[in-house]
Amino acid sequence: MTDLYHPPVVSSGGKRSRADQVEENDRRLRAALENAIVEGGWSSVTFTGVAKRAGLTVGAVYARAESPAELGNDLWSSSTQEFFDSSLGEMLDAAAAGEPSGVRDFARNWDERTTQVAVLVELLIASLFDDELDEVVGESARRLLSARCVPSPTVAQHHAAVSTLVISFFLGRALALRSTGALPPLTDDQTHVLASYWKASMSDVDRSEVTPLRFLRDPIGSDPMSDALDRSVISVLGRVGYRRCTIARIAREAGVTKGAISTHYSNKARFVADAAERTLLTPLEVWSQYEPVVRARGPLTARALFLAEFLRPEHRDAWLVNLELAHVALAVPELAAFAAPSDTLQHTHLGVMLVACFVAELEHLPFAGAFSAGSAT
Repeated sequence: MTDLYHPPVVSSGGKRSRADQVEENDRRLRAALENAIVEGGWSSVTFTGVAKRAGLTVGAVYARAESPAELGNDLWSSSTQEFFDSSLGEMLDAAAAGEPSGVRDFARNWDERTTQVAVLVELLIASLFDDELDEVVGESARRLLSARCVPSPTVAQHHAAVSTLVISFFLGRALALRSTGALPPLTDDQTHVLASYWKASMSDVDRSEVTPLRFLRDPIGSDPMSDALDRSVISVLGRVGYRRCTIARIAREAGVTKGAISTHYSNKARFVADAAERTLLTPLEVWSQYEPVVRARGPLTARALFLAEFLRPEHRDAWLVNLELAHVALAVPELAAFAAPSDTLQHTHLGVMLVACFVAELEHLPFAGAFSAGSAT
């Protein structure tokens, strides 16, 4: 974490120059923004909160940026993008080397870099709902992930598929770390499988074996007005994210007054949580649809079949809502049921959703039916 109390830089004459002052303010703002994101998530970031953390006036923040997204883009360009790029290289190098010890060392380092990992996943998911963040963060993420997850003259189809699985594993783990605060270290079986991916044989999944996947609950239909409000909550949430999913916006979508909602709910968090619980299956419930496949075919084959179904383009809206709820769950206790599962196999699918939101070509990749029979990963 950047030290907010580092002595200010001074010019040779003993006074800080204007350029030095700007540089110092930038440093303080970036460190304050990191702290705000780690503690409350992107949805809690405000100019007032960042200014207070940085020991600056709100006016000084406005002099640097016109929106929180501009601050986020600056943080991404100054440090997070480099961290993401280097981490992708390190995790794939560890997998390609085929040594469990290398994978274990990377995983330990990844888990320990809590601030950088938290900022990374928060900015990635926030960029899916914010056009201004998407211009910088989203565009960069698409470029970095596509370079590793899309087959090309320099990336074999097999390696693109394996890269996708490895990256998804660690991004899913990052989301789980955000949700739980800590995860157990990888087991020997898990590191062995990750280290075996690169050299394993890969075959296409037989689509006839894919079990249809459901993300939505069956509508109860007992109260048309309540059902309409629930659908409006999910629709708005999937378009603009939790931060801008206001009660007024939901009311307009549903064709009712804001007062009609406020009569029953005093805050947005409880309203969104109730609508989500009535409408969406939680990540654990989504995964439970594949438990019979896990028992019958083993965890790795189940994962391959699960991913093949996950990557159907018509599920993209569900990915967005699931990712958004998982990433705000830490800051919004009412949404705890939608947090990323701590189990390794279960949280990987959230990582796949995140990668797939930036790389549409994933649906064409062949995922292996079995990398290592009997593994617990």
